[in-house]
Amino acid sequence: MWYYMSAGQQNGPVDDASLESLVVKGIIQGDTPVWRDGMADWLPLYEASPNLRGSVMGDINRSNTCSVCGKVVGAGNLVEIRDMRVCAQCKPLAVQSLKEGLTVPVNMSLNVWNDGKVVLARNAATLPSRCLKCNCEVTEKAITRKLYWHHPIIYLVLLISPVVYVIVAIISRRRASLDIYLCRRHRSVRTWAIAGGWLGSILGLVIMAGGTSIVGDTGFYVVLLGALTLLASIIAGFAFSRFASAKLIKDELVWLKGAGNAFRESLPPAP
Repeated sequence: MWYYMSAGQQNGPVDDASLESLVVKGIIQGDTPVWRDGMADWLPLYEASPNLRGSVMGDINRSNTCSVCGKVVGAGNLVEIRDMRVCAQCKPLAVQSLKEGLTVPVNMSLNVWNDGKVVLARNAATLPSRCLKCNCEVTEKAITRKLYWHHPIIYLVLLISPVVYVIVAIISRRRASLDIYLCRRHRSVRTWAIAGGWLGSILGLVIMAGGTSIVGDTGFYVVLLGALTLLASIIAGFAFSRFASAKLIKDELVWLKGAGNAFRESLPPAP
């Protein structure tokens, strides 16, 4: 018999069949903590009952995903039409297609593809629950990555003025977001990179402040050392913590850089 947590309260006991029914209804998610006799501690359902994993993923996708556009919008934002669950944006298309006797275009689960050296995904899609870098299974929650892109020709504005470039880049950039999974090891690398960047930046500022109190050439070199430490820390922290970036954003599609070979090869080829 199983016990599960919901709204901060313990519920149960329920048997295997009832547990699977709760998954279908969306009451239990893949990361819902569960426990049964013989377990040392509470675990996410993914880990506690691997044999339910396929059913869990399938039912979660069906109950939360629009059958037409494939976007995960939540069960409460879907309308059931002829054995399909569609979002408000796709409802007119589905209704009109059925009125005209046409087949409703169904793209369920077609949200992420392998496009050579990059990953192609729909904007706001949730990538498979595997580490983007090493492709191992992940049970932690996804990281929502906000992505920005502008045309490379805009970099030429840097020749005029960095300030003008920043303004033009902000105005012209395109935005997108993806829910991306990282394993514990790569999450740790990202965390240490961010922490190292901040600590190095603070150290650089301290060195610069100390150099200003030193008279002569020595003070100049100390300030220069501090400035270089600050710059190197910012660049290194940004480079090692930026686990994914957009190569292109266009027409609600995102071409994502940074995915490992194993992760890309596990995806279906881009149409």
